[in-house]
Amino acid sequence: MARGLRMSEAQLEQAKKPKAKSVIKKSEHEIQCEFFKWWRTWSELKQIPTALCFAIPNSRRLSDSGRIYAWKEGLTAGTPDVFMAIPQKKSIYKTAFHGLFIEFKSEKGKPTPEQLAFIQFANAVGYKAIICKDSSSAIDEVMNYFNSQGYFENTYQAFQDEHNAVKQ
Repeated sequence: MARGLRMSEAQLEQAKKPKAKSVIKKSEHEIQCEFFKWWRTWSELKQIPTALCFAIPNSRRLSDSGRIYAWKEGLTAGTPDVFMAIPQKKSIYKTAFHGLFIEFKSEKGKPTPEQLAFIQFANAVGYKAIICKDSSSAIDEVMNYFNSQGYFENTYQAFQDEHNAVKQ
């Protein structure tokens, strides 16, 4: 037998063991797609216009001319991936947050300095801005955002009352 091709008993045993399944890491794109799959279903159930939560396509891979074109249209470095344009209500007349920004990151992803600055500023001026590493944490954040003040019961009823008062 050729030299170096022999296996020790320990190596042979190790080779016989089934290999652990490798965990497939999800990309930011996959995480965001999972979130929006949930959002579209959930928002319809809660009768919230689906379009009030939308992606901000900042991470597109663009050519130099495409980047200039997008910059002229308002593309801004550091803007989070998703915005929910629904204020969180403290009461009928007071707002806790103006809206919710979500930045998705893969398991090993790190926010850029521009993203951190945006999140810090948004939080300082009345928005809630967060970083989520998976879709379930983003879903939990959205559920907490709505449920923390009995949002649906208070807001929808207040909207109906105001709407009916204006009609009369």
